[in-house]
Amino acid sequence: MVLVGVLVAAGIIVSVSALEGTGVITNSSSIVTTTATSFSTTISTTTQISNSPQPTGTLAVQLTDPPNVPIGTTHLYVKYGDIEAHSTGLFGNESVWFTLAKGGQIDLMSTVNSSITVGSARVSVGTYDMARIAISNATATFAGKNYTIVLPQSQILGPIIQGGLSVQTNTSSGFVLQLSPTLIAQQNGNSTAFAMVFGVRGIPIPQSQWDDSLAKLGSQIGLLQTKSWWSLQQTRLQGNLTFISELLSNNSLLLVLENTGTVNVSLSGVSVLTSGPSPGSLQTVATFVILNNGSIVQQGARLIQATQISPGLVLRPNQTVNLLFVGGIQTLDSIYPPYSQLSIVPNQHYILQVEETFGSTKGIGATFCCGR
Repeated sequence: MVLVGVLVAAGIIVSVSALEGTGVITNSSSIVTTTATSFSTTISTTTQISNSPQPTGTLAVQLTDPPNVPIGTTHLYVKYGDIEAHSTGLFGNESVWFTLAKGGQIDLMSTVNSSITVGSARVSVGTYDMARIAISNATATFAGKNYTIVLPQSQILGPIIQGGLSVQTNTSSGFVLQLSPTLIAQQNGNSTAFAMVFGVRGIPIPQSQWDDSLAKLGSQIGLLQTKSWWSLQQTRLQGNLTFISELLSNNSLLLVLENTGTVNVSLSGVSVLTSGPSPGSLQTVATFVILNNGSIVQQGARLIQATQISPGLVLRPNQTVNLLFVGGIQTLDSIYPPYSQLSIVPNQHYILQVEETFGSTKGIGATFCCGR
């Protein structure tokens, strides 16, 4: 069974399908065609519904994105494959993945404070505890130019928090897939190269806030950060990152960090920022990716692809980490005229910014120290 949906709005194009042909839900017999309009979004899709004797309900997935990107990034186009949800305990405790949405393309910079339904499917009744999404390619618009992004991760897997999401018979439920990229920029001579790593987790939408209309393709939850259920979850999942010490020169960077909170903190990147030409403006001087072995690198994509090292470091409560980089720091070109290459120089003030995987950032001032 193939089911195709077309979504064109705000730079988003999504193709969506429900599940069949996995040996889990079969004997489909009815076809429903629907058209939904949300804001400026119009979606038309054909859905084939299963008549399987296994009790089923509807599970919907929305996408949102808190990106960590260099200053000057205006678009972040990602082409993705199937979005799937996982359940155990079905059919003799088998581990089963259900496809909720087929592949599509989305500008992640357009979903920073909103979420949009990209798929839904009839699935077996049960608890769904994980979600995964495949990423095939990505493009960034930085300082007005488009760049192809290196993707060391082809498939991203994450938990659906709160112990998972329960799907009941003949009812609908949904979760927001928080797809959080960290975009790493690196200057290679006269050109800029980009790599991107992802974190992903599913946030169940409480039944008290759920409406069956949210299962329709293109349905949106606007001003997501103002929703009490969402902000409560983000606060509960956010740790408390404390800077112990910091040093910066043109050939070294040291950050000593401690998680003084009560929950784990997932760290993805470090950026060196400096002031722009106008009061209050900033620009990115250099970026680094944080690896799971506690090291920070600028050529993270090549290292990750060549080894078993993964992007992202989980810092447990009361745990301290020394993030050390030694070697010439590769700096970016300015995003302001005359677009010359930036540098780390004595007596200039910088901001060292640490990016948490799911969108939070924390920075501290630093002045050039101890360089040659």
